[in-house]
Amino acid sequence: MKRIVEAVGLTAVNVDLAALGADLDRLRVSAEQIRHTSSSRKVFPTKRKRHAETVKSHAKKLLSALSSSHEIDTLLEFLSPFYRRHQDGSPKAYGELMLSLSSLIQDADQIISEANAEIQQGKEAGKLPESSPPPFYSLRSLFWHNPHASVSWIIAWELAPIFKKHFGKEATASTPSEGAEDRTPRGAFVQFVQAVQNYLKLFPGINAVSPHTIATALGRTKSQRDEQNHDRK
Repeated sequence: MKRIVEAVGLTAVNVDLAALGADLDRLRVSAEQIRHTSSSRKVFPTKRKRHAETVKSHAKKLLSALSSSHEIDTLLEFLSPFYRRHQDGSPKAYGELMLSLSSLIQDADQIISEANAEIQQGKEAGKLPESSPPPFYSLRSLFWHNPHASVSWIIAWELAPIFKKHFGKEATASTPSEGAEDRTPRGAFVQFVQAVQNYLKLFPGINAVSPHTIATALGRTKSQRDEQNHDRK
């Protein structure tokens, strides 16, 4: 934990190393569970593609049904028992459901793209190769109980709150202006995510998390939140 804090570089912040370690350990244990699940499964790219296409199709239909302004009476009837299952009774759970479906569709697109690339490689080699275990950050969204748990989701919805809690700053990634020679996103949160991956290996199969991945995760999440807020108005 001390190395992670040192990598962040916010020397004026007094961080409770034990509390930070406890929060990060929860994510580390989860990552290890996914590593074990993914490593024991080999899926042919054609089968993986069909599965992802099916999941994407159903997710898009559900997202469309929940977003339809023409079915507002039916939607309200659906949401009544949905809200009752959540103690706070707020639309937060509904918003998270919509974000989950959007993330699921995006992850399915990624799996389809990766499978297509493997299929093409197989054709060029004269055979369809048996695929290696697909990246956990894609498969986790389709095969694991938590459809949110992609790399982007963990960065924006898990690591960002942990960073704010322990360092007292919003999780941001600043990109230099267009005139700058190096436009690599930077900032304390970028250094935090990279240090966490470096020392804890939250994302199996990934040597390092790029600054661009971190910035994109934060930007996409902000865009999704803005869309959900707009839809609720």
